[in-house]
Amino acid sequence: MKRGAIKTTTIALVFTCAAIVARSQSTTSSIDLARETATRGEQFRRKWDLAKAEVSFREALALDPANLNAVLGLARLARTTFKYAEALRLLNEASRYHRNAPELLSEYGFVYLAAEEPGRARRYFEEALRFDPSSLTSSVGRAGVDLLERDYAAAESRLDAGLARDAKNSRVLLMLARVLVEKNQNVEAGARADEALQLDPYDTEAIYLSAFIKAAARKPEEVRALAVRGLALDPCNPGLRRMLSSYLDGQGGYNEKVSEAARQHYARAFDLKREGKLAESAVELEAALKVEPRYYRALISLGDVRLREGDHQKAATVARLAIQADPEGAAGHLELSYANLGIQEEARMEIGATDFAATFYKEAAAPVFDLTVQLFPDYRSLTRRQQIVIDRVVAPMGQFLPRLVAGNARHYLLPFDRRLSDIPEADHAGAKKTFDGRFYSSVRGVGGRITVSGIEYVEMAARRGANIIAHEFAHQVHIAALGADDVRLVRRLYERAVLEGRTLDFYAAADEYEYFAQGYEAFVSTIKRPAASVTARHTNRELSGRDPQLYQLFVRLAEGSRLYANKQSVSGSRGFGRSGSAAAVTPRNRANLF
Repeated sequence: MKRGAIKTTTIALVFTCAAIVARSQSTTSSIDLARETATRGEQFRRKWDLAKAEVSFREALALDPANLNAVLGLARLARTTFKYAEALRLLNEASRYHRNAPELLSEYGFVYLAAEEPGRARRYFEEALRFDPSSLTSSVGRAGVDLLERDYAAAESRLDAGLARDAKNSRVLLMLARVLVEKNQNVEAGARADEALQLDPYDTEAIYLSAFIKAAARKPEEVRALAVRGLALDPCNPGLRRMLSSYLDGQGGYNEKVSEAARQHYARAFDLKREGKLAESAVELEAALKVEPRYYRALISLGDVRLREGDHQKAATVARLAIQADPEGAAGHLELSYANLGIQEEARMEIGATDFAATFYKEAAAPVFDLTVQLFPDYRSLTRRQQIVIDRVVAPMGQFLPRLVAGNARHYLLPFDRRLSDIPEADHAGAKKTFDGRFYSSVRGVGGRITVSGIEYVEMAARRGANIIAHEFAHQVHIAALGADDVRLVRRLYERAVLEGRTLDFYAAADEYEYFAQGYEAFVSTIKRPAASVTARHTNRELSGRDPQLYQLFVRLAEGSRLYANKQSVSGSRGFGRSGSAAAVTPRNRANLF
């Protein structure tokens, strides 16, 4: 080879090597920058600056498509905002680069925990622990599976082991607090939740749990302060939003002055809604809002329509406008809470999670009593599916319907936009507070001769959550129809259960009325969804094992009701089973915790 050709080749090789080195340095620089950007995104996410977090995570992925922390950050944002399908899509993409990464596997598990699929979550957490047995994050997730499956001993054992390794891990402390609440150990649970909150003041789960415990301890001012604090971080949190609504009694929206044209549209909408004409009612409400865009009553009424139609996205939009119009008004917060719950339920269905309502309606039909429509004045306005819920609530104590109806008892179903004070017969409504500091006008369940239950509780029961209508119906029977002998029996059973620590939960331990109502709610519930709260999780099987004597009382009452159903031929036929004559019980008004 000639000297000139050699020289040219050498120069070319030098430039080629320089280019390779430059590209390598550029790639290394991009990877490092992506890592730093993803870390910054995580800092934003932990402090609930979600918009900045998303920007940072996407910038990190643009720099390095294989950056695991950026993908995990985006998946967590999606999970937080009930976009479970999007979270899984992101994780599936990341699995191309990080198939067996414990952090990736754990995040799959947390998505399925949020969707109340403990079986699917368990598989991912156990796989993560197989690759990294020391991972506290995966251990906490696995304890979360134990919690949903009611295996409290296993959950506590895992969490105690975690604390032995890191006594200041806020996630371990919080999960342990949740387990302790389920075990009715609220004092210790509160201490753990507060400790977790001190370690991570941005943890909205810790804020909610601390507020829940303080609500049980009847500390209303602290509950409200915590709820406001948590919602400032996570406005979509249904639990905190629902909790706050019971501690609000704003009157500004109700007292506002509006134009006559807007008022007339609202009045027509009100009449149409009572007739069950929801679509026509919505047209009138939207017309009212064109005239008065901040018309609070019209906003919450339209929110009620959207929730009943099942359009949760539109309901959420309207509810936010109502909150802007009156931040202290309970109804706007209530509607936004249930809109977000509906969005979350739809997200569960999108990824193939259990359809709890479908399992409810597949069960055998309950007998339909002639007098149900008189006790429940709104019964005929319900769909047949909704009526099935009421029928199942009534059936085990249907024998008391004649006595209740003869005593002019009523059980109203309260729309989202109405208050207890809107029911003329509910003389306990108004500005008075419940025993635990909530406003009677803002609570959604009150039992007595005149009982009121929120319309939302029909769907809640069908979805295997708390059957609050059953709880309130039990108050009604206990106060206005139960025989004197059985009233005394309930008191004795309650005193014995408290003495022996066998009440279903702290709310059932409050007094004999809540004891009876919580027991009946459990008696009519064959299964409950995994995430049902400590006061809402109880089932027939649990009651029979924990308090067999109360269970047997309900069995006897149910048998009397079955005999009454068989005899029933015309409305008002008599048949009271074996409960004896009605007791002279002093009327009591019971506001539900839920």
